Amino acid sequence: MLIHNYDYLNVSFFFDKIEKVKSSVSQVYKNSLSKFKIKQLHSLPGNLKELGFINPISGGAHKPMFYIWNNLEHQNLTFFISNYEDGLVNLTKNIAEKSRCELVDIALSNDLKFPKYLFRKVLLDGNQRYIQLIKDSKREFSESGPSLPYEKLVEGHKSSFKDNFSNQIIISLLEYEGIDLKYLFTKNDEGYSFERIEW
Repeated sequence: MLIHNYDYLNVSFFFDKIEKVKSSVSQVYKNSLSKFKIKQLHSLPGNLKELGFINPISGGAHKPMFYIWNNLEHQNLTFFISNYEDGLVNLTKNIAEKSRCELVDIALSNDLKFPKYLFRKVLLDGNQRYIQLIKDSKREFSESGPSLPYEKLVEGHKSSFKDNFSNQIIISLLEYEGIDLKYLFTKNDEGYSFERIEW
């Protein structure tokens, strides 16, 4: 994927095998899983933007849909993307808890009037590192949780990311997690789609 080929992008990363993550999705939804249409994917659709996964809109009015997948470059990592602007981050945390795996959620922005940047790492013990910047009229920055060991190694880091949190900082944080975004969407992607067909 070209890293500039979007206005707004939310993606999550589970540090676990895809079949275990799929099983955890089933555990999270339990009795309501029948309200989803589930398909196996041998490649991701080429029209992710038209489907609302790239530049997603706020949730509530439309039914959620999300994909989980992996590829040859990251076989022990499962990717997650949804058609909701918030990235369904409550769901991703619940899935990670069921899978008993670590999780990273990110939000990246390009050329938006009010961009939003997010990096969240959920650890096995349930603790999390949360960093978010929303550039609106107030320029709201927030962070919580203990700093990750590699944060001081990221270029541009000072005592805090408050003044320069950006796509590049997030990409650098991902690289220390062993995640390369250029392999986010590849020809080797395989996974599952979950589409809610009724409330």
